[in-house]
Amino acid sequence: MPDAVAKPLTLVMTIKSAEDYQKLKALLEQLQSLPADKNPISVALTKIATVHFARFVFLSSDQLAVITTYDG
Repeated sequence: MPDAVAKPLTLVMTIKSAEDYQKLKALLEQLQSLPADKNPISVALTKIATVHFARFVFLSSDQLAVITTYDG
């Protein structure tokens, strides 16, 4: 079953400005502080049901990476 094999996905995005970095960082911290059933990212990933995990990592103040592993 080739669709059952976990596949990685890493997306690196450029953040336009220091102000955008601060806003994005605050938003992600706010979302992470929510219970899983109130966090829209967790709710969406649960609904999709093929994502093993997803994380957001600031590589610097001008780069954000989304790192995930999914099925199919």
